Amino acid sequence: MDQILVMRVSSVLPVFLLFVILSSAVMAQRTSEEAVGQEGLFIIANQYKLLGKYDKAVDAYQRIIKSDPLNAAAYHDLARVYLSLSKLEDALGVAKKAVNYAPDNTWYQMTLASLYEEDQDFTPAAEIYQNLAVKKDNPDLYMRWAISAEKSGNPANAISAYRAADQRWGRSEARSDAIIDLYLDQQDTKKAIREIQGWIERSPNEPRYQVKLADFYAFIGEERKARKAYEGVLKEFPNNQDARVALQSYASSIGSAKSNINALINDGSVGIAAKVQALSNVMSRSTEADAEKLFSLGTSLIQQYPQDFRTQAIYGDINFLIGDLAEAINGYQASLDLEKSNYAVWEQYMRCLWLNESMDQLADVSAEALDYYPNQAGPYYYQALVSYGAGDANEAQEYAEEAIVIGVDSPMSEQAHILKGRIMADAGNIPGAIEYIEEIQSGILRPPGLEFLGDLYLMDGQGSKAKSTYQQAIKKGGDPERIKAKIAEI
Repeated sequence: MDQILVMRVSSVLPVFLLFVILSSAVMAQRTSEEAVGQEGLFIIANQYKLLGKYDKAVDAYQRIIKSDPLNAAAYHDLARVYLSLSKLEDALGVAKKAVNYAPDNTWYQMTLASLYEEDQDFTPAAEIYQNLAVKKDNPDLYMRWAISAEKSGNPANAISAYRAADQRWGRSEARSDAIIDLYLDQQDTKKAIREIQGWIERSPNEPRYQVKLADFYAFIGEERKARKAYEGVLKEFPNNQDARVALQSYASSIGSAKSNINALINDGSVGIAAKVQALSNVMSRSTEADAEKLFSLGTSLIQQYPQDFRTQAIYGDINFLIGDLAEAINGYQASLDLEKSNYAVWEQYMRCLWLNESMDQLADVSAEALDYYPNQAGPYYYQALVSYGAGDANEAQEYAEEAIVIGVDSPMSEQAHILKGRIMADAGNIPGAIEYIEEIQSGILRPPGLEFLGDLYLMDGQGSKAKSTYQQAIKKGGDPERIKAKIAEI
């Protein structure tokens, strides 16, 4: 009996082993096929993404996630596709999952931080960059930490980021300048001054830091301290042109300033940069009548340096102050013919063309400026004005929106917001324009936007609101004569 049982078992055993082996092979084949399937889906999804077929890419990534719910790479790539589809909330949701399933992946965290930035939620972005900066020891991450912290309204944390970078890589003048700007934002001039004095103490034989302190005093309106600081520089470094030029700004009158600068301009030992700076310093506080007195100085500079773009730009500036737009345009054009790398000249040139109502020329110049400076808001804004003037509201709005995105919260961006609101009002959507400008003004509160908002209230029959908004615009520095005339008509 036992022998028979053994025989039966021995005959069954090979069959059982064969079944186990075959089952294992089938399972292994299925696993291999699933892996190949996922890899193939990744390739297909990436191809769809490159071709701009984002909906199909989403479907492919979702199929990967369905078969492997913990696939961090699929969540990460899906987040990038959602961003391309302007589905920011969906992008954030899956990016968080990518980081959750692969917490040590730097790129996934960087993507999540950038999405927070896109969503204007800078606090968590700063936290991510801070953690990465400490772990990865990368100066770029410290910079991202600082910028996000500043945008989140936490200047103290931004300063901490710059200080931490200084401790790791040594002091940087660029980071120091950023810290000074942050102190200025907090209206803490004492700490800003102390920051500059630190550089003077570390480099007592370097005059530029002493000039920097004098410049700062001048910037915050401490003219007595500025003059004393410049004189101190010249006492220690008699040939320092920066201090010498800056002191021209403290002449008792434009007439005496003209006399001093005339001597400076005719001094062969002084370079053109210093001469242009000296004239610019006086022009910055000149009236139209004063500018006429300085006209001969601009002409003298051109005679000395006819092929220098800076002298032609100064000539344009003087004519702009005088009110001779046509001659200012000629000066700016001559400057750009010599050198196209100075964006400030482009912007002033476009402004003059707009004020002079030279729309055809503005169309050409702003288009050319756009080729050279696609990352500046100005060319888009002036292209928008050209389109608006030509009656193409749709194109004007497109250019205005580009200017808004690129300019962020700059005055040029605000002008683009105003133009966009004007287009809405022209289309009869005054309530929509009011809502739009109210939302913008809640974060900016500059005179042009406030004045336009007052105009919209007036169009909508809200006289009381229009009046109070106009008054607020005047308090913020708007043109009192023009705005008071509007109030008088309410």
